[in-house]
Amino acid sequence: MASGFRTTNLAWTPVHIVITVVGIGLVCFGRELLSILTNDRLTPAASIVPWFAVLMLISLSGRPQNAMIYAHGAGADASRFRAAIALIVLASFPLVVGQVGGVGLSLGLSGTVALLILEALIFRSYIRWKARQFGKLHGFQDSWAFGGALLIVVTSLINMLYVPSFTTRSAVFLVLAVAVVIFERQRIGELLSILGLMRGFTRTS
Repeated sequence: MASGFRTTNLAWTPVHIVITVVGIGLVCFGRELLSILTNDRLTPAASIVPWFAVLMLISLSGRPQNAMIYAHGAGADASRFRAAIALIVLASFPLVVGQVGGVGLSLGLSGTVALLILEALIFRSYIRWKARQFGKLHGFQDSWAFGGALLIVVTSLINMLYVPSFTTRSAVFLVLAVAVVIFERQRIGELLSILGLMRGFTRTS
């Protein structure tokens, strides 16, 4: 079972890497991309778009822990907890996104993203706590999910504070993308080897 969870981690790591690179790309080129796609109507929302990549990384983290929970028959408990959190978040939407009776934060789209990220973080914490009841996984299983989210957040904050030129942003994106591939080439190669073995096993059987 442990090896299966390790394979699960290996399989999801490239997904986290791709989302991280896309998120950094949205930080660097989101304004230009939205300007082209929406005829400059949604360009002001460019600073919010990378946070959807952060949301995806958090939501897609914890796959090995999730697998452990379902393997021990606790999937129903996790589903009920997620439904309860979703209802609470849904109920708070009017007060965070807008106002009710003159009371509320009126954060708009930013408030929506913030609530979704909060919901994902709460559920992720629950998954981690629940999985510990059934045993301990070897090593930290979500280094790229949380490391990637942190990298996107830091890059986004720097981009908002200093507003670098397009050339500078292009250079930063290229350096970070190449560095990610070089840094993770061994793990990606290991995943490809496992997939090759599985493909060969399927053909022989």
